[in-house]
Amino acid sequence: MRSGVGLRAVNRPGCGFSLWSMGYRALVIAAVVVGNGGWLGAELFSPRVVSPHVADTYSVRTFSLPALRQGRNLMRFVTGDHYGLATRVVTLESDFRDLAPIRKYLVPPLPDIDPNRHTARVQGDLLLKYEAPAGKRIAWFCAGGAFRTHVGNDAPKTRNEIAWASNASPGFRPLYRSQMPPDQSHWHYNVDREVRLEEPARLIFLRFHADPAINSLRVRFHLIDDEPKLRPPVVITHIWREQGRQREHRVTLTQDSSYEVITADEPENLAVEIAVPSVRVETAGKQEHRGAQQNQQGAVQDSAKEALFDDQVQGVQAFHRAGRTFLTWQEITDGEQAERAAEAARQDWASFQKARQKVAEHVRYRIYRSASPIRSVAGLEPVAEVGPWTGWNTEYYGIDPPRGARPFRYVIEEGGGPLPPGRGLYVLAPEQETDSYYAVTVVVDGRENTKITTQNSLQEPVHEKPGAGEPVLQRTWQPESFQYLRGTTLYHFTRWEAPPNASVCGRPFDYLVGEPEIRIRPAPVGIHLHCWGGSLEGGYGWWYNAERGAMLLATNQIPYDWWTGYHERLFADPPPRSMEEWQHGVVRPYTQKRILSFLDWMQTRWEIDRRRVFAAGSSMGGSGSLMLAIRYPEQIAWAVSWVGVHVPRLSPQFKSSYEGVFGKPEWGVRFEDGTPVWDYFDDVWYLKNHPQAEVGLLIFSNGRNDSGIGWRQAVEFFRALQETRRPHVFLWGTAGHGQRTRMPGTLAERLLELDVRTDRSLPAFTHSTLDDHPGDGDPQQGTSEGQANLYLLWDDKDIVDTPARWEMTLLVHPQAPKAEARADVTPRRVQQFRPPVGGSIRWHVVSQADGGVLARGEVQADRWGLVTVPAVPILKSGTRLILERQ
Repeated sequence: MRSGVGLRAVNRPGCGFSLWSMGYRALVIAAVVVGNGGWLGAELFSPRVVSPHVADTYSVRTFSLPALRQGRNLMRFVTGDHYGLATRVVTLESDFRDLAPIRKYLVPPLPDIDPNRHTARVQGDLLLKYEAPAGKRIAWFCAGGAFRTHVGNDAPKTRNEIAWASNASPGFRPLYRSQMPPDQSHWHYNVDREVRLEEPARLIFLRFHADPAINSLRVRFHLIDDEPKLRPPVVITHIWREQGRQREHRVTLTQDSSYEVITADEPENLAVEIAVPSVRVETAGKQEHRGAQQNQQGAVQDSAKEALFDDQVQGVQAFHRAGRTFLTWQEITDGEQAERAAEAARQDWASFQKARQKVAEHVRYRIYRSASPIRSVAGLEPVAEVGPWTGWNTEYYGIDPPRGARPFRYVIEEGGGPLPPGRGLYVLAPEQETDSYYAVTVVVDGRENTKITTQNSLQEPVHEKPGAGEPVLQRTWQPESFQYLRGTTLYHFTRWEAPPNASVCGRPFDYLVGEPEIRIRPAPVGIHLHCWGGSLEGGYGWWYNAERGAMLLATNQIPYDWWTGYHERLFADPPPRSMEEWQHGVVRPYTQKRILSFLDWMQTRWEIDRRRVFAAGSSMGGSGSLMLAIRYPEQIAWAVSWVGVHVPRLSPQFKSSYEGVFGKPEWGVRFEDGTPVWDYFDDVWYLKNHPQAEVGLLIFSNGRNDSGIGWRQAVEFFRALQETRRPHVFLWGTAGHGQRTRMPGTLAERLLELDVRTDRSLPAFTHSTLDDHPGDGDPQQGTSEGQANLYLLWDDKDIVDTPARWEMTLLVHPQAPKAEARADVTPRRVQQFRPPVGGSIRWHVVSQADGGVLARGEVQADRWGLVTVPAVPILKSGTRLILERQ
């Protein structure tokens, strides 16, 4: 952790810099270097402790550099904000759900404020009073907010206004008055206005007149010092390459001035580095500048570290919504921590993670909670401890982000903007209704600053209630192409999960909802599960049935439990290691439950068809899609899987991955219902031990030569499907881990035209004469490429399913190698036709071509009430299978 210079692009027009709203305490110098055809905006600031010996150096990416050309390049260095002033910023913001950030600035009487009126939270006059701290004055300010307006012919009746006054200029002056045209069609709009004061003021009054309403306000006061601070020198280094050799030109400036960079040949820009020595601010308020002759470098570094221990978080805020409490705070800075985060994020995912890890080695934050105001943390146990930069989403692209991907910051209130770079975030899920106070402290190198102030603790409690939590929309976009489809709309949500959807409280998970260009209502939904290294944007095969109006639901896999569940203490500190520790606790289906829980919420926002939900995935996702469909058959109509694991203990390469979340098989760790977890998530075991469970259509493929996933386990799964008479289609071949499946009917990879639903019967075909033979699990045995049930179909529009009778039209696909097949047929997922155990059933088969009876007989319902008709003749022209109870 070092002190020195901070760098970021200058916000030149409008509201100006927001650096000081992040809790920095330092001299700000806004620098612009202008060259041939380019300019560089930066903010340089000197934090609390620095010396001429200690300075950070920051590089600017090539696309931001002032252009260098062969010959003489004239550069100009200027400082200040866009008025040329060295100002610091104080920000007041509120969306009126929580008045804590502005409460002490409000002047009574208060207007009509109701946070539950989402589109009209404040009505009437609201007055703010801000007084600059000692030694400071307000040079200029920017004020604005999100207003509601009348629309249409009533729009001109809108009377939203902002006015201001100061101690140096008494009497309110207009800053903004609404003038809405009669064609106004949007119910809300944003306004920001700026005032440069003729004379700096100590005191500013702002009056917001809300008619019809205002839903948020924002004010930024730009402060100058009564007495100018000593300005440190700035060292600027231009770095470029000429004829394959790197060159540098360095200049030290103590004031705004011009300088030249001379190149002998056409240069290739590499970087501009800006280094600033810093200034120590004494705790008694006196500022002392120490030169190199007064301090040894080691002593200065010790002083810097000691001063950092005195830092404390600022601006703690909290609000509660739908079972989640969102707590935010300004993180401390070891120079420019927030700026480091923003700069690293502008580079790429890996740079950001590396930079965050470096800070995390030194800085942590502790969260405290109490039923009474927190004046001291003595006797309180922290409810959580988190690292830095928690306001950033680092998991959207999974474990293998694409090249050039950049992280982004969370949005915690739908319709609001992302959290600022220096804002920390923690989300809690209360277990009971209560009022709670919170405080946040900083821990530097294991040493906690336990000081409690009004800035790092709540002065008013948060009213909390248990709840499932609501996903928060992060962004909406319409890519030119997504999953080879055009005209799609994508919605990215984040929900902070808690048990039973995650083993820890407040864990953020990303979800992607996709709407196809043409969507039916109610729409089918496909749950798409990505492969190892994939993300919610890909790695699950296709966007299945998009042409038939199916929406897409995807999420990320955290941890890599193969879309099943994991040990309840996996994220404990420390996690289980020994057999005894693994046996102390159970595995719960957190991942499966959170996906289905999001689907429940999705139904409240979109008109979806829960009868037509399906699951799909490839590799790890193909494993999870069938496991989800088998264990939640009442919610999953059908599923498709490419090269998935069906029996984890038999997977040559990925058994160890399951051990990471289940424990070793021989340890006997239990699932939450008491079943050994390696049995519960074994598809063969599960099917055989739940023969009466009505599983939907399972379409899957595996490669005979897939040495990682394993061939034997795929064959055992196929045999279990045949033995337990479940609807399935199986394809195999020699494409290894790239083996794909095809859909019955279309024979395409991503389109299933059969209308398979959870409330409609379907047939299970077994022992078909069209089936190829996969062998006994030895890759050298059986047909090298083959299928089972791919060419057998049924008509989903003329099914008869009554208490006394069941009928279905069966067909052989036109492209089948033979015109006729025979197969055992078991009606599954029947709705009304449920004969008693041992009950007699008469059956006959009628040709669709001529009405002739092709076969007839009598069977009995087995001990599970299932009825299987053997060797049913099925033709390309169609046959009608009819069952009748006696």
